Amino acid sequence: MPAKGCNNYARVCSVYRTIEYRLLPGSKSKGKKLAWIAGACRFVWNAILAQCIQEYKQAEESGEQPPSVKYFFPLGKRFKELRDRTEWLPKYSFSVVRYTLKVQPDAWKACFNQGRGKPKFKAKYRSTSSFTIPEAVKIKDGRLFIPKLGYLKIRRKGGNPYPDGVPVKAVILQRVGKWYACISYKIEAPEIEDNGVATGIDRNCGQVAVVSTDGKREIIRQPDGKRKTARLHRYQWKLARQQKGSNRRYRTKKRLWKAHRAIAMTRSDTQHQASRLIANRSSTVVLEDLNVVAMTSSARGTVDNPGRAEP
Repeated sequence: MPAKGCNNYARVCSVYRTIEYRLLPGSKSKGKKLAWIAGACRFVWNAILAQCIQEYKQAEESGEQPPSVKYFFPLGKRFKELRDRTEWLPKYSFSVVRYTLKVQPDAWKACFNQGRGKPKFKAKYRSTSSFTIPEAVKIKDGRLFIPKLGYLKIRRKGGNPYPDGVPVKAVILQRVGKWYACISYKIEAPEIEDNGVATGIDRNCGQVAVVSTDGKREIIRQPDGKRKTARLHRYQWKLARQQKGSNRRYRTKKRLWKAHRAIAMTRSDTQHQASRLIANRSSTVVLEDLNVVAMTSSARGTVDNPGRAEP
């Protein structure tokens, strides 16, 4: 049977779908162990990155060709050497910790080919605590297996929408003290044929205009976030008046994180629903090439010339 919202199908193909679950450690000790795994990945990233930066500096000074940076070699070899000489690192899964270096070659490639900055070091309190299970993802009775830790409970409202899907990868991350598991499933789904409908999207800071060749026109607006933004500002003002290092300031900071998370999740949900609606009814989507970050920055304005940014 055709899926809801789609028109014509030709054949079944393999696709990947990612579902986010709440990961429940069950105890403080297991929660700490999850943080330790993420810390081991952060340590390996920083150590290998420091070696690469030092080699590039030496090559620049001597006028030699920059050294090659690839995942399996030399990064994989350097990781094995680092693991052998670090006493506590073998306590964690080899494949999980090594996988943190997977995106480092791409970051260097973007630095040299696209003019981006060099890869950055990951700080403990400024970067997201996360790690990836790249293979052999095991799920049993609503529990996800974490290498060297065991099975931990996962839950999601509505359950797993792909019970017949094969889990191929899992990303474990922490947001505002809570752990989440983003699991990618390989499923069989009917391939959508081209229905000839094209959609153009005119983006703005708070809304988008959608026009399709089938005659449909609409404006999709961001949800009204005045109350959540007011709560966010209240916590920001309160935080600015409190003494650094105090317990009350720490509690306010946690509430501020939660306010940020509420706004981000609301926007993400709205954008996901809108993109799903457009993708279901259109085979071709055309977007404006806009610098949205610069648009929102100019809307904020400066101290001398304040802008009129909407919440």
